[in-house]
Amino acid sequence: MYRKVLVLLAIIITVIYIGYSFHDHSKKVIIEQPSASFTPVTETPPQTAKADDYDFTAFTAKHILDIDALLQMPDYPTGCELISLTMVLSYITGETVDTEILIDDYLTLSVDDFTHGFMGDPRKEDGGGCFPPVIVRCANKYLKDCHMDLRAEDATGITCQEIFDCIDDGLPVIMWTTMYMEEPQLQNHFMEYDNKTYQWYTSEHCVLIKGYRPKDHVFIINDPLIGEVERDIDEFVKISDSIGNLAVIIH
Repeated sequence: MYRKVLVLLAIIITVIYIGYSFHDHSKKVIIEQPSASFTPVTETPPQTAKADDYDFTAFTAKHILDIDALLQMPDYPTGCELISLTMVLSYITGETVDTEILIDDYLTLSVDDFTHGFMGDPRKEDGGGCFPPVIVRCANKYLKDCHMDLRAEDATGITCQEIFDCIDDGLPVIMWTTMYMEEPQLQNHFMEYDNKTYQWYTSEHCVLIKGYRPKDHVFIINDPLIGEVERDIDEFVKISDSIGNLAVIIH
């Protein structure tokens, strides 16, 4: 009898021990130490970029406005300024502008004042030329008669970056330079207009900048003497700086 009691007691103790061990294992938590290469995530995950976050113009290979080149020869041997203006007006109006009408009906002529009128006759070999104020007045008279809400502006002093910005905004720039990129020689011939001083120079010439190509560092120019041509930006700006960065824009 006593042996039976001991056996029964042993069985009960064994059952209790097995049950306790199983219950404790079910609650056991295994804690693993991080490896040496483990790096905790403490930064906010990057967000998906939106199109607005990028300046796509910085990745554009070229910036060129669709403007056909016009030549001044043989009809306007000294009329580069009027041909450049004709190209811009044709572009912004969407119509073919007649240079003859600009000269006959809107251009002011002068004997020796290149800020108040065109010196001489742009149809003649011995004609002179004119500076931004003359082209601005000529353009604005024409635009007024066309009932267009646009104005020409004397942009003399324009910077290289501002030229880029104009092109990117769809605005061609009428710019003074020299014929065939010759070295300009400033003359002792000054004119005052609207609190600005302008100085005449040799090989005076006017062109239309319609684009630029950053990769090749060139301006794309409609030159009334040559047609479409590329000019190294640094060389063009050097000449432009020396004569005062003379320019006209219409906007």
